Amino acid sequence: MPFVSSTYQNHLKFGYGPEFETIRTNTFFNVEAGEAAEAREASDTRSFHSECVRAASLISAQAGQKRILIAMSGGMDSEVVARSFLEAKVPFEAVIFRYENESNLHDIKSAVDFCNSNNLKINFVDINVLEFLDTGEYLDFTSLYNCNSPLFSVHLEACKHLKNDFVIFSGSAPVLRLPPLVHRNFHSLDRFYIIKNTIENFVQTEFPIENSFCYDHFFAKNHSEGVSNFFLYTPELILSSLKLGDPLLQFHEVQHFSPKNPHKDFDMVTHFQSRRMMACLKQRFFIRGGFDISLRESKFTGFEKIHLKFDQLPADKGIYEKGIDGMTRFNQKYRSPMEAKMPPLKLISFRISRKDEESLLAYAFENWASSNISIF
Repeated sequence: MPFVSSTYQNHLKFGYGPEFETIRTNTFFNVEAGEAAEAREASDTRSFHSECVRAASLISAQAGQKRILIAMSGGMDSEVVARSFLEAKVPFEAVIFRYENESNLHDIKSAVDFCNSNNLKINFVDINVLEFLDTGEYLDFTSLYNCNSPLFSVHLEACKHLKNDFVIFSGSAPVLRLPPLVHRNFHSLDRFYIIKNTIENFVQTEFPIENSFCYDHFFAKNHSEGVSNFFLYTPELILSSLKLGDPLLQFHEVQHFSPKNPHKDFDMVTHFQSRRMMACLKQRFFIRGGFDISLRESKFTGFEKIHLKFDQLPADKGIYEKGIDGMTRFNQKYRSPMEAKMPPLKLISFRISRKDEESLLAYAFENWASSNISIF
């Protein structure tokens, strides 16, 4: 039996292996969405924008009398969720996790500004990240919530203050990505074959990873309610997201932000450039989806200054020779013990129904090969 997901009518199944087992195995993490319903009327465009607003209305009905809190990080994903609720005219408040010494102020500032400009109440949950991690309690989250990420662990700890509320996390919108070969040789290959092969194998940029479902485990274990991945809430929203196509094929300027050699001398500067590239792609995706959202300086996690703090510590010889120094030190101390208890799974399967695959294929062949897509 699969786990119970916090999606509309529990349409989304997730678990391990082909049978969606609840006991973690070393096979693969398996996610399968339900089938999208037919359009309700001729004027129903089933656009990404309209499905986001519809999801907000459905969530409101599910929450009932509980206070709805949208977890806002300062990123574009959570802002799109908030905009969806505003357009659906569903009352809600924001919850923002605030770290010690204003270490994530650079990340949450956009969320605070958005809330203030829209007269939204902000509920701050203060947490001392390093103090919490140093207790070692977060290591228990591997078995409690199937989580092997220090960042997600901090969020789960903060959620303990919100058990009586209906908390919504944005997650990431599923985005179909064409293989890199297509970007280089798009005009010289058979488009129908490429698109069909890609859809059937689901090569994706943004993907519902295993850690994304730790909130579902939290809700179940603590008898609380919420939504762990807003953009997976309905099959219709998933399908509308996939129909937006590959952002790389709509943003030829992406190469200006990519590190020239990501495998050599990958320092904080080139990391910042790479994260900015991701932010640019995400902005283009949401604009194409009908949300007029502003570009962020970078795709932050909120842990950047905490990683930088580790740059100032004495290095253990031979351990931190590769990667970004502060990030590697942080991960060595906090992430590695989690992954030792819960090794990352290399394989992830994400499927939609066969009917929706056919719908996506027909849409992609008709629209993605148009002159509106810029090729570099």
